[in-house]
Amino acid sequence: MLRMSLIAAAAIGLATGAAADEFTAVQNIDKVVTVSGADGTVSLDYQSAERVAPGDTLFYHIDYENGAAEPAENVKLVMVVPAEVNYLENTADSGNLAADLEFSADNGNTFSQRGDVQVLKGGETQLASAVDITHIRWTFNDAVAPGTQGTVSFRATVR
Repeated sequence: MLRMSLIAAAAIGLATGAAADEFTAVQNIDKVVTVSGADGTVSLDYQSAERVAPGDTLFYHIDYENGAAEPAENVKLVMVVPAEVNYLENTADSGNLAADLEFSADNGNTFSQRGDVQVLKGGETQLASAVDITHIRWTFNDAVAPGTQGTVSFRATVR
């Protein structure tokens, strides 16, 4: 097994409403392990990602909470997709709140909907593949009410 540092920085953006120190977001990374039961059922177990190997699936998630007395408006959460992993298509999830989901393939300089993300390869512009994704951004459609807790997430495989 490899011991790797696969920490992805999380960023929080608040335009108005709740104070930034009262809106908390904590990023975690879990290794996803498939477990087969004696009865043939298959389930997923989330374990520490301290030791991982190429091909392992990781679950990156930000657990957030608005601890303020006011709604948090224009909330944006951004996660880096580390260079040591490949984003797994269609796994980014906004959890219990509706959010616009955007991706970047240029280290977070620009964001677009997944089907519009482009990269320059061999002198030609082309649609970005999953391995090109460097950042994912969730922009909540509505204010995050006081006391609201939730999770945004994505999965990736270790290169």
